[in-house]
Amino acid sequence: MRIKTKIVLIIATLVVVSAVITGITQYISSKQTVQKNINAHLESVITLKENQFSDFLEGKREYIEQIANETLFKKFLSELIEKGEKKEEISALLREKLLYQNGIFELFVLDTNGKILISTDKQQEGKFRSDEPYFISGKKNVFFQNFYHSIEIGKIASTVSIPIRDDAGKTIGVFAGRLNIEILSKLMAERSGLGETGETYLVNKYNTIVTQIRSNTSGTFSKMIYTEGIKNCLSGINGSHYTNYENVPVIGIHKWIQEKEICLVAEIKQSEAYSPIDSLRTLSIIVSLGSILFTIFIGRILARSISTPILKLKENTKQIAQGNLDTIISVNTNDEIGELAFDFKKMTGQLNEYTKNLKEEKAKLLSSINSLPLGFILFNNKSEIILKNNITKNILLEDEININEEMISNLIKKSKKFEIPIEECVNQKRICEFEKIEWKNKVLRIIFSPIVISKEEKQKTEEIMIGYVLIIEDVTKIETLSRTRDEFFAIASHELRTPLTAIKGNAELLGKFFEKEVKNEEVSEMVSDIQKESVRLISITNEFLDVSKIEQHQTNLQRIPINLNSITKTVIEELQVIAAQKRISIIFDENKNLVAAIGDRDRIHQILTNLIANAINHTVRGKIMVSISAENNYIKTSITDTGIGISDENKKYLFEKFQQAQTNIFTRGEEKGTGLGLYISKLLIEDMGGKIWLEKSEENIGSTFSFTLPAVV
Repeated sequence: MRIKTKIVLIIATLVVVSAVITGITQYISSKQTVQKNINAHLESVITLKENQFSDFLEGKREYIEQIANETLFKKFLSELIEKGEKKEEISALLREKLLYQNGIFELFVLDTNGKILISTDKQQEGKFRSDEPYFISGKKNVFFQNFYHSIEIGKIASTVSIPIRDDAGKTIGVFAGRLNIEILSKLMAERSGLGETGETYLVNKYNTIVTQIRSNTSGTFSKMIYTEGIKNCLSGINGSHYTNYENVPVIGIHKWIQEKEICLVAEIKQSEAYSPIDSLRTLSIIVSLGSILFTIFIGRILARSISTPILKLKENTKQIAQGNLDTIISVNTNDEIGELAFDFKKMTGQLNEYTKNLKEEKAKLLSSINSLPLGFILFNNKSEIILKNNITKNILLEDEININEEMISNLIKKSKKFEIPIEECVNQKRICEFEKIEWKNKVLRIIFSPIVISKEEKQKTEEIMIGYVLIIEDVTKIETLSRTRDEFFAIASHELRTPLTAIKGNAELLGKFFEKEVKNEEVSEMVSDIQKESVRLISITNEFLDVSKIEQHQTNLQRIPINLNSITKTVIEELQVIAAQKRISIIFDENKNLVAAIGDRDRIHQILTNLIANAINHTVRGKIMVSISAENNYIKTSITDTGIGISDENKKYLFEKFQQAQTNIFTRGEEKGTGLGLYISKLLIEDMGGKIWLEKSEENIGSTFSFTLPAVV
């Protein structure tokens, strides 16, 4: 998706989301406000209608009570009841009273037995109403019978009754009046600001509509309703939104008038109540759509002004990425994009300069690599060859096309000191050396060196290998000289041992059998020196022969279970006298729970003798500690002295041929010995599957040498 389109979409999305959120918020807020206002208005209508309803009932009660208390009415009624006279006069009086009050449609008089004596409705005269509540309760006090369905008149009625008493206070009859419900309906039908669909009506406790409703214009009192609003009203539960008797959603407020056992309801259709909101919603949609279209138009103009220089910059960077670093950046705007283009132009110039310098350095490096007398092969982190110098193919006697990763791997495996595969050197990121590789009548030495960079991640520095280098050296001449030297030492040692043994034997015979003849001290001392030096020379020749056998793997080492505790104690006993002469104590920390080790008993004796003797030789006074322990299927032996220690400079020469711990072959002075002891020990230990090393050493404090052998599992 192009950036221009993205900008337009982002702007349009923001506007649409904002418009939708604003519209919804305004709609909800407006709806809540309208609903609150409508509820308040309906509440006021309910209050108004309740007052009108109460005034209507109270006015009719007072009027009926007023008639009953008139002197003339009471006089005529008394004569009617006692003598049966004045009936016409009373009837005329009641009809006259009925003319002045349109809220009552019938006035009638009952005797004490419940018989209607006189009524403005002649059809009711002579009928008995002794079981009616308005008669029973009307004999005692003024009584209002709530709205009920009257069988005698066939519709909803409400009757007010009052007792008729003579001058002595005795009840002589009941005077009653039926209320005109149609007048009450007209009061309820007045909308009082409820709009076109608003209405108020009364429902009694039997769910019967008492007053006129909108859907029943032909008459009243013929319908029973069971809407949620009426149900809530009769149950005393509040609620404003429900479906009315026409199954139309309305907003309604209701009030239960307990005294009259009637529910007063005020309703308005939701469609009319919320019509302003619907208009507002339509207007909001139109305005929002207009805003969106206008925003998209402006967004396209804005997007074009932003995207055009970016597209130019993109085209320039594409050319630079293809290697054309001389590309001219053609963006010249006075904004952040212009600043970016300027910085990019500056960066390109620097990159061009760095690239030129890098090419020069690369040319120098390649020239140096090609001038090396050694083979040089550079690998990436996927072990793929990416560079090799010219002399490599001369050393390997191979065409360049044949020098590949597989060929190098096979070449390294030919090393006579092949300890770990090159893959493991890669994984461990360490320098590895592979010696004595025989290849096409040559002897090669290969050094593996990783190329590692440091990377900081999550406050930790991690080393990452980005490749590695193989240095290939042709050591054929050196190896030939070494073999010639070794053969010379072997032959010379073998040839020297016989005459040296004879010299030693003759010197011993002179000292033993011709002691009296050799009385001169100087001559006696000369014989003793011959004896000592012949012993030392024989020891040296034996070491030379031993090295030759070990290097040629002619030692026939045994690999049997051995008791290191026993061998160690034997060696210590043998060297105890020499140690005591130098006031050195040898302490052996015997491990009685030690398992057996695997090795050659005589050679282990030789190694322990060499290490402990070295410790004695280089310790003036103090102690030597020997300890043995089990570690991970190996038995570890450590010899610690309090001698002169080894300098850091000489540590690197340890375990090399003809090297001694305190000196090296280049600085050796009066130090006696061949420098083969540690070298022989190393060869023997490694041939038995173990390892030997200098664990620690400090000058004038002491040293610790350790070696391991496989344990019996």
